[in-house]
Amino acid sequence: MNARSPRPQPWELLRRLRTVGCPVDWEHLAKYPVRVRTLATKLPTGIFALLQDTGIVLRIQIEALAPLTIAQFHIEAGWLPRPVSWLKICAQHPGSYCFHLKESRPMQFQPGIVINHRTGMAGAMKRGSYMCGFLLGTVPGAVSPVTGDEAAGDATLWIEDVFGDRYPFPIRIDRSSPDEWLRSMTDDAAQAIKGQM
Repeated sequence: MNARSPRPQPWELLRRLRTVGCPVDWEHLAKYPVRVRTLATKLPTGIFALLQDTGIVLRIQIEALAPLTIAQFHIEAGWLPRPVSWLKICAQHPGSYCFHLKESRPMQFQPGIVINHRTGMAGAMKRGSYMCGFLLGTVPGAVSPVTGDEAAGDATLWIEDVFGDRYPFPIRIDRSSPDEWLRSMTDDAAQAIKGQM
């Protein structure tokens, strides 16, 4: 059976058909109602050591090919020891998302450049719209750095919509030097974070 890609308009119809009990073969649809790509940034993205956990920074762009409401984000990778938890607004620094680092001041991200909270009503996207920003998360415990071909860690970013459908997108997360660039964090680098978007 050849995979077929529905035009953007039929996605809502397919969901309605499934809601009333008609089987829909989602696995053989060649495209999803959303497209994701990772974006370059002035700062490295990847993993780094926190006080007790491991931090993850990923900058992505999401394009809606059909109306969509994002319910959750997930990251899966064989090298991640446990599921990723997404940062919430920092209790110690209201109005910012923060990573509390081992050897320097907290790394703060303004909400306008973070998409962790863009779920539910805030995650509603019209066809042709874009969402762009940082996903910031933590994993309990330490993730050991690696070198060579394994440094670009293969992972899967899952976007789950309010209907419970999950769409996988392959991504790569740098695992080579989790501490180096954070130890030397400067005011210029902090400004670069604020000015990313």
